[in-house]
Amino acid sequence: MIRVLNAISDTNIGGAGRVIVNYLRYSDRSRFETWAALPRGSLLKAPLEEAGARVLEVDGMADRSYHRDDVRALKELLARERPDLVHTHGCLSGRIAARGCGIPVVYSRHSSFPVPAKLRYPPGRWVNKFVNEHYADRIVAVSPAARDDLIQGGISPGKIAVVMNGVAPTPGTSETERAALRQELSIPEGDTVFGILARLEDYKGHLCLTEAVKLLREKGRRAFTVLVAGTGPFEAELTRAVEAAGVGDTMRLLGFRSDVAALLNILDVQLNCSYGTEATSMALL
Repeated sequence: MIRVLNAISDTNIGGAGRVIVNYLRYSDRSRFETWAALPRGSLLKAPLEEAGARVLEVDGMADRSYHRDDVRALKELLARERPDLVHTHGCLSGRIAARGCGIPVVYSRHSSFPVPAKLRYPPGRWVNKFVNEHYADRIVAVSPAARDDLIQGGISPGKIAVVMNGVAPTPGTSETERAALRQELSIPEGDTVFGILARLEDYKGHLCLTEAVKLLREKGRRAFTVLVAGTGPFEAELTRAVEAAGVGDTMRLLGFRSDVAALLNILDVQLNCSYGTEATSMALL
C-alpha cells in the first residue's frame, strides 16, 4: 500500500481541491491510501473525508504557499505520519518539509499565467529553476499551457509531466427536482438561467460579469437570471458592486453551495469569466 499525502493550503474549495476529490472516486484503493494535509477549518475537509481521504488539519498554512512556521508544522506532521509520497498542490512549504524529511515529492501546477520577466531572465530564472527542481522529484502540469509557463520560468522539460484534469460525470436530476430548485431560488417562469460556479476572487472575473448584466438590462434584456455560487475573500466587494449596479434582482449571490450537480442541471448557460490563471477549468469540465 502506497500512502500519498496531498498538501494543499486552500481554505476554500477550488480546482485543485476538486482534482483530489475526483481522483479519490476512481483511485485504486487496494494500492493507494490517500491523505490530505489542510489548514484547520478548510471547507475541503468534509468533501475529502466523504470521498474517503484521511484528513490531517494543520494550524497555519491557510491560503499561502510558503511560511517558515508552516514548514516547521508540516515537518512535524510528516515525521510523525511518514507517508510514502508527498503530493503538493502549490504549497511550497509542503515541498520543503518533504525534502527535509527525505520523502519523495511531486508538485502539481494547477494554474497558467503570463510568466513575469523576473522569472524569464537571470538571476530570477536561475532561482526559480533551483527552487522548483530541488524541492520536487517530478512536476505535474495540468495542461500544455501550464507546462509552457513552467518551461518559460526555467524548469527543465524532462522534469514535467502533463496530466490533464478530469471530472466525474454530473448526475442528472428529474424535471420535478429542477422545477423545485427554480422555485426555491425564485427564478421567474421563462427566464434563461446563466450560472458561474467559482471561488469569489478578483481574477475570477465576477466584476466583468456584473458589468455585463448591467449592460444587458440597460438594453432592455431582462428575461434572464444569473446564479453566482461560491464564497471567497472577494465576496464583500462583489456584493457592493452588485448593489451599486442595481442588478441584485437578476444576479443572485448564492454563497457556498454543496448541491453543485443540482445547480448545473438548471443552467441553460454556464459562464467562465476568469482571466490570467486558468489552465483547465474544472467548473467548465
